[in-house]
Amino acid sequence: MKPFVALLKRMRSRFGAVEKVMGVLLVLTGIAFLTGWITNMSFWLLETRGWRRWAEPRRRRPPPALRGMHDCAVPPVGEPGQA
Repeated sequence: MKPFVALLKRMRSRFGAVEKVMGVLLVLTGIAFLTGWITNMSFWLLETRGWRRWAEPRRRRPPPALRGMHDCAVPPVGEPGQA
């Protein structure tokens, strides 16, 4: 806890500048959302950078013991009392 308090004491003189920079970023982010720039940028990234593979759901592979067994028929289970 003491190192954190010491860091805060050293940074106290810069809090005003940090607060102003964060305010400007907040206003710019709001403008980007209102104008639709965020949506356009996200689609541009998906289309041009090949990031679509991360946005699509992944296909799960069967465990190694079951690979290649997708077309094997499971024999039906007989009714109790049948041999």
